[in-house]
Amino acid sequence: MKGGSGKLTAWIILLAALAVSLVSATRTHAFLPGHHGYLTSMGLAMGKNLDHEHHYLLFTRKWVNAEGKSGVDPHNRFPILAYLLIGGAESGCGNDPSCEMQRGRVLMLLFCWGALALSTLLLMELSGNPLLAVSASLLGFSSYFLQYYNDMVFNDVPAVFGFMLVLFGIARFEMRGSTFLLTAGALLGIALGWQCYAPLVTWWILQVFRSLKTAGLVGSVRGVLRSQATKTMVMAVAWGCLLLAVNVFHEKAALGVPVGELPSVRSIQFRLGMKGGSEAFPEYQELKWGNFFNKQARRVMKATIPTRPLHAAVNRWSETQNSGLRLLLGVTGLALLAGALFCLVKLYFGLKQQRLASLVVFFSGLLWCLSMRQFTAFHDFQAMFYVVFAMTLFWAILSRLPHKAMGWVAAGSLAVFAFSAVDLNRVKTGEGRDFESRTSDFAAIRKVTGENRRIQVGLTDAEFEAEFVPFRFYMAGNFYSDPTHAEFVITRDRSFASPTLTPNNHEYFLFRAPSSP
Repeated sequence: MKGGSGKLTAWIILLAALAVSLVSATRTHAFLPGHHGYLTSMGLAMGKNLDHEHHYLLFTRKWVNAEGKSGVDPHNRFPILAYLLIGGAESGCGNDPSCEMQRGRVLMLLFCWGALALSTLLLMELSGNPLLAVSASLLGFSSYFLQYYNDMVFNDVPAVFGFMLVLFGIARFEMRGSTFLLTAGALLGIALGWQCYAPLVTWWILQVFRSLKTAGLVGSVRGVLRSQATKTMVMAVAWGCLLLAVNVFHEKAALGVPVGELPSVRSIQFRLGMKGGSEAFPEYQELKWGNFFNKQARRVMKATIPTRPLHAAVNRWSETQNSGLRLLLGVTGLALLAGALFCLVKLYFGLKQQRLASLVVFFSGLLWCLSMRQFTAFHDFQAMFYVVFAMTLFWAILSRLPHKAMGWVAAGSLAVFAFSAVDLNRVKTGEGRDFESRTSDFAAIRKVTGENRRIQVGLTDAEFEAEFVPFRFYMAGNFYSDPTHAEFVITRDRSFASPTLTPNNHEYFLFRAPSSP
């Protein structure tokens, strides 16, 4: 299938993938374990807390201390666009936490599907084959990382969308000389997440190598300075600095401490490797280069192998103690690796005008995850950005198949995507089932308290220590209060006072504070 019919079929397949994602989406009204729940609760809280009163500062909670002074806890190191959109999605829910969680997840699913659509357009631009493009994209997006974290309500999923948009803009420029999508994509992508610098840096580095090869040292300096890659990078850096300066200004105004002591500044310094590291923090074994590369190699494999059961089987086989089976698996793995490398080499040398853009796609996810060691080492969800490596690999492999088979390949890729989505959403639903009563309890608590009330959270500091992160979302709009100024108390102790203001709750109960009139 070529031309318009191939493109129409590809879009029908993409819309089917969107329907699968939305219909099979997890229905749990709870936060999942690990990073998924931690960041979803934080992202929902920060989106809900964004307001004009606090100059659109990103913060996780409001508090009142023993002296009656109020303040906020900033978490202000990200561009705010994604959180503005999250806050907008939450705004029509009438303070219902279940609705807010569901709308936030749907927004993320739409961003993830948008990234899938952009990756298809990107590969369509580079390969000229719509069905090959959609097949490689669907297989890349069928990995554990994309299907597990695609509804995590934080700016990382929108950043995947921005990442693809920047890559598409680079490909359009390399193929057609068009700068509009490149400029718009860079501005929008960086407003969604800092990860979008990785394709621009990769493009600039490869542009330097190309100039050195064609123009020599002196000529390459002049050529690089005049290149569109440099112009776009300068614009992108200026834009990012402006966004960050606004964040830092508002955080400094909120906390009243020197710039170097701001939490966001210290976090950025650590993540960029300017401070800390395995020498300063020997307990961070993940930062040792050997451990880091071993973990990233496993993440690349996990990001490349589609579907959770297939990856789990490969992982299980790789740890077998049977020496014969280990040898067989090793030989099989080397054969598959050799085949994949052969396909990549054939693809590369079969390309002409697309070569540079294809290399940018292939290396940009690797550059992000490997260069940002002091961030990505601790956050497995950053392996979502390996999807560009995976889809390039699938593009190379599928390009060796007969053109007439592409219709069946596309249908099979959609089936793999659908299986992965349904399978991992079933897993996620099971993980959240035991915590759903927490959300219904807080829905009742919110109805009683309303917003901007002073609430003592726990009879002791330790009572809800493990629940501190999700509580920031459940309590968004109210103040964590010292007991001397509290109007309400939340505790697990149903017998704390009589009567409880939430008699139908199961685990968390609301009471009038003893000091409240």
